[in-house]
Amino acid sequence: MALCHWEKFFLFICNLLLPFPGKTHKEDAQARRSPSCLGLRAKIPRSPSPTLEAIMVASTDLPFQVRPETWNCGRILSAHEHVLLPVSPFNSKFSVSYIEKLIYWAKDSFKRFDFIMPNEQAAVLLEATGNSPGVAAKKTRHELARNFRSIQQAMVNTGTSEQEARIYRFSDFGNNKLYMSIKNLAKHVFDANEKFRNSCLDMSRQAIYSRLKLIKGRKVSLSAKQLSIAVQYIFSEIPFFINSADLFGVTSSVLAYHRRWPVGEVLFGNITQLKVSYKQGFIQLLEKSKNEEIHNLTECILL
Repeated sequence: MALCHWEKFFLFICNLLLPFPGKTHKEDAQARRSPSCLGLRAKIPRSPSPTLEAIMVASTDLPFQVRPETWNCGRILSAHEHVLLPVSPFNSKFSVSYIEKLIYWAKDSFKRFDFIMPNEQAAVLLEATGNSPGVAAKKTRHELARNFRSIQQAMVNTGTSEQEARIYRFSDFGNNKLYMSIKNLAKHVFDANEKFRNSCLDMSRQAIYSRLKLIKGRKVSLSAKQLSIAVQYIFSEIPFFINSADLFGVTSSVLAYHRRWPVGEVLFGNITQLKVSYKQGFIQLLEKSKNEEIHNLTECILL
């Protein structure tokens, strides 16, 4: 015979009040406060609910909230296999202290992690802002050297060896057939697909505006030539967004960055020939602050 609602409620209350079998009241209270009793897992989370496309992942003792871009990104995140950490040139966010936070988080959350940074091709971003190729190349070499030293110093400060994490450059994949095939396909899709092309151009425009704002303090009009120069940088980045798992020889991988990638919305939409691998995820890292609160704890996964 089915129980009515008040009978079910009565049994639920009784179950809460009764002690766990074989435990004292003190042990019982401790057991009820434990993560396993609350349905939370301290280290290896359950796969995200298929009804949630984006899940905020939080840990009380780690510096970031993590937002998977899609359900599959959340599934890959829960495997804790590998995370790829891009370090952007000409971006003051990537200080030694911030990179240290990335390292502590990655060590605690993944079996393996690596850094990726551009090579001198990043000079196209400066060329697009009006620098001559020679000046742009010189400034870029200086900035990339600074980024590299920052990563190395952060690794030393956190006791991280080169066996635990490696620093890669785009140029390290110049002879990689998979990398080059994805990069060349991105160029083809750029010419053929208007939505992807507009997304790449908008992303390039944002990057140039950010740089020009630092230099001139205001926005200026951009030419088609400036955008066409800057967009080449995006083509070099896309392979890591599409399939860093195979590029780094791991079973699955997530790329973690502090901002969403506008082009990613098109790539995850499966509307072009560029398909994000089922082994590849993207997560946005949101730094916690004293004013930030983690909402909907029941929908969070604890790393």
